[in-house]
Amino acid sequence: MNDFPRLDIYYSKDSLKFLRENGRVITRERVDKFVLLAAKKILRRVDVNIDVIQLKGEPRGTFRIKTGKIRIILRFKAGAVYVAFVDLIVFRKDAYR
Repeated sequence: MNDFPRLDIYYSKDSLKFLRENGRVITRERVDKFVLLAAKKILRRVDVNIDVIQLKGEPRGTFRIKTGKIRIILRFKAGAVYVAFVDLIVFRKDAYR
């Protein structure tokens, strides 16, 4: 599965703040791993074990990854290089407010 093209991951200020404040709960490396698995499932249609769905509404093309009590909201842009924008990382109780 190493044939996946390069994936650049960018984080919003809110996402980086969450990671700083909750480093014992989830690390940036784990988020990167989840984003890569989601990209394989969404962009390459590879069957991987990750809970990711496309959200309804605006902006189109927004996805949610569920991992334990954490929700990761992100968008992908495909091209010569795939780009993932991690818009939000929050606890489940705050995700849908």
